[in-house]
Amino acid sequence: MGATSVISIILFQLCTQAMPLDVGMTAPCAGILWTIPQTKNALKCSQVEVPTLTAKLNLCASTKAIEIRKLETKLRTANNIIETTPEAPPPWILPAVAVGTFFAGALSVVLLAGAM
Repeated sequence: MGATSVISIILFQLCTQAMPLDVGMTAPCAGILWTIPQTKNALKCSQVEVPTLTAKLNLCASTKAIEIRKLETKLRTANNIIETTPEAPPPWILPAVAVGTFFAGALSVVLLAGAM
């Protein structure tokens, strides 16, 4: 039974002369009745639940904040790598250099062969 249920039951009770009942006693009026120990137990559970859940929430928030900072660092590193990486040369450069090198090598072979 949650704290909200206990409070709403206490506030909306129809009996005007409510009092604790021992086990086996007949209730003088209709409605939801419970003993004082049950009420204390319900409040005790809520008093333990709220701080526990608050602590879990704080732990989760700090853990997620650390993860967010870690991911932001990775993002900055990736952006720096992308920004500092030089642009790739146009696709026509490699074939042009290869053909030029081939012709220069062939010309040097022809010239060396003619010089002998």
